[in-house]
Amino acid sequence: MQFRASREFEEWKFTRPQKQPIHDTVINEDDDMAEAEDDPLSKLMTKLPRLKKAPLELYWDLRVFGLPPHVPVYITLSDALEMIAGDRMLNISIIQLWCMYMDTILVDQGRSSMYGFVEPQTIQPSGNTLQNRQDYLQTWMDESKRDVYLVPYIEGSHWQLMRFKSTSPIPVDTIQQIRQEWTAYLLQRWS
Repeated sequence: MQFRASREFEEWKFTRPQKQPIHDTVINEDDDMAEAEDDPLSKLMTKLPRLKKAPLELYWDLRVFGLPPHVPVYITLSDALEMIAGDRMLNISIIQLWCMYMDTILVDQGRSSMYGFVEPQTIQPSGNTLQNRQDYLQTWMDESKRDVYLVPYIEGSHWQLMRFKSTSPIPVDTIQQIRQEWTAYLLQRWS
């Protein structure tokens, strides 16, 4: 059996529907920028591609934890996403960043001699002996003589922020406000 193309078939012309123009949304860049300036989380989202390429490297001041920064704090893409979402357990880098941020607030308010922070990595059981942890806490508290110490500590799979001299919980709206300010601090350090 042979197949031959008929003349009729050869003369057919196929027509394709023309592409319909897609209506682009008009974005007023000034409004967009103003929103980003007022919303640190939105501004951080615009910087995510940079974090995908390489983490941000930060160092804390000796005043923050009473320890020199032996290793920089690396803020990765995953860390930034944790800050934006606000629904996952934060890692130690983000907790260290929070302490660094809070220290700048206390310095600006002239209250840095009242509040101290305990470095979260140093007091974790993994990689630290009980004696090393006790020595750090004793030395830091003896030398700094702060009125209140904020201690971020991981218990099981949950971070806890313990405050010496106070047992009251931190309200949720306060935590949300801190997240906004903390992100603004990260963006400021990034510049």
